[in-house]
Amino acid sequence: MNIEKEIKFEGDSKDLIWRHPSDIFALGHEIKVNESQEVVFSKNNEALDAFRQGTHELSIKLFPIMKKTLPEKVEKNMIFTATAWFINIKIFNRKRWGTLKDFEVIEPKYGTMVPIKAFGEYTITVNDSRKFIQNFVLKYHTYDTSTVEKKIQEIIIQKTQKSIEETLNAGTIDLLNLLNENEEISKLVKQNLIYDFNELGIEFNNFSLESITIANENKTILRLENNLKDKELIDNIRFNYVKEYLKNIIEEYN
Repeated sequence: MNIEKEIKFEGDSKDLIWRHPSDIFALGHEIKVNESQEVVFSKNNEALDAFRQGTHELSIKLFPIMKKTLPEKVEKNMIFTATAWFINIKIFNRKRWGTLKDFEVIEPKYGTMVPIKAFGEYTITVNDSRKFIQNFVLKYHTYDTSTVEKKIQEIIIQKTQKSIEETLNAGTIDLLNLLNENEEISKLVKQNLIYDFNELGIEFNNFSLESITIANENKTILRLENNLKDKELIDNIRFNYVKEYLKNIIEEYN
């Protein structure tokens, strides 16, 4: 059994997270944590102890949480299994996000599904490594930088869709004016993101919604106009029916 005596980061400097390829370690061996990094060990789908910058000799004193999973009698060079996650805690600036596929919102005035495209950028920092591993990485099975960023984008798009729907339903902005209200929608999305991602161990230092567009705009607007005409027609039929019904009642009683 080949157990590395020094556990160190061997990923790319641009990686937000890197999983050590081995899951077999031994007390007495060293772990080297670089500047702007933290390491979190996990076992049985639970985030355990964290290590900050520096070189540390693995000892039971440094594993107050993991200790509960180990035998009562711990030997000096005891072998144990766990997963070591190296987390980059620097600021990740100006990461791009955008909709690969249109998402649909309901336009309340017309009752029509409207396909929307949106894109922008964000800046994040992992501000709680243990919470990040437990509530994000292990929960969503995002075991590398690519899948982490993909999941972040997915959540951003969900929050953007929700914020647009809330704005339309509130009636303060209609669909056509919505396209010019990037800043207001951006503030609303950021508020939702800050709250939700705080529970995931991630801080949103900055967020922007640079553009909102209606997919196939000409066809969508035409469909909205047709729906409006249909709505007006139905309203007129309903009005005339009620008017005639009331007229008949009045004549009957007279």
